Amino acid sequence: MAKKRIEDIVESQNNTGNEKSVNNNTKIENNKKEPVESIRESIKDDKDVHEGYITHTLNVPQRLHGLIIGKGGYTVKQIRAETKTKITTRSDENLVIISGTKDGVEMAKKRIEDIINSSIFKLPPTHFISLPLTATRLQSKVETFKSDVLKLNLQDVNKSIFINSLSLHITMGVLNLYRKEDIEGAVKLLKSLSTEINELIGTRSLVSTLTGLAVMEDDPVRTHVLYAKVEEPEGQNTLKKLGEYLIEKFAEAGYLKKENRPLKLHVTLIKTKEEEHHKHRPFFNAVPILNKFSGINFETIKLDSIHISKIGVVDKNGRHHIEGGIKLP
Repeated sequence: MAKKRIEDIVESQNNTGNEKSVNNNTKIENNKKEPVESIRESIKDDKDVHEGYITHTLNVPQRLHGLIIGKGGYTVKQIRAETKTKITTRSDENLVIISGTKDGVEMAKKRIEDIINSSIFKLPPTHFISLPLTATRLQSKVETFKSDVLKLNLQDVNKSIFINSLSLHITMGVLNLYRKEDIEGAVKLLKSLSTEINELIGTRSLVSTLTGLAVMEDDPVRTHVLYAKVEEPEGQNTLKKLGEYLIEKFAEAGYLKKENRPLKLHVTLIKTKEEEHHKHRPFFNAVPILNKFSGINFETIKLDSIHISKIGVVDKNGRHHIEGGIKLP
């Protein structure tokens, strides 16, 4: 699977107009995603038809079944042969059923756990951590920018590729939360970090300025993403430190895969998306926009919360569905 930028993933399905920690280390450890704890064991052990055999049922989301089955069924066949077990998946339920001797079942269960843990990040992320930008004045300025760009009548630039001003945010990282337990665990982890986050930010409010434009690609003539740059007050880098801290903690817990590049603070404004019946993702020429609006200053804003939201799920107004969050000082 080709790697995608964080910013590409978070908006890929949604760009139409679109508490005090006594012991932080212990608390974080308790929030780690367990080794798929037999995929968080909704387990039952029953006597099978064969004497000495047991049946073990794992709760595995359907989206993960393909990892266990493998191409052409190769992976599951290999596990069956090596563990001398019967392994079945139910396409209509989030279940994987293993039958065999106790030792065989334990071996097969361990193999499945290892596969899930090592392959989960090959699947598309499901959620993202962000700082929502809800200031009315900012949203109004972004809408004005959109209107002014559309007046240029540029080829391949239409209102469908602009990010809904009600869903503007600074993305800190993307998460793979395929199970209810993982969603709950990630939200619990974020809340457990509240005290440390407040200490990191300090007594002053966390503020940043959206000023200037840039594109993600090297060639602005053929680009997919145009964004507003995020700048902190002179001499401060609190926002970047916050992002790095969140990435570290969520990666330790197994919810996020760290990328081998620095965090880019930005707010996506225009973004094309992959189209179902096209081989290549559409691009647009951002040069006229950069020439006319490169010095634009949107707003200096206070960042007052951190959310975990679901990718591609929005309400009727275009706001992202929030799984949970915390307030900032």
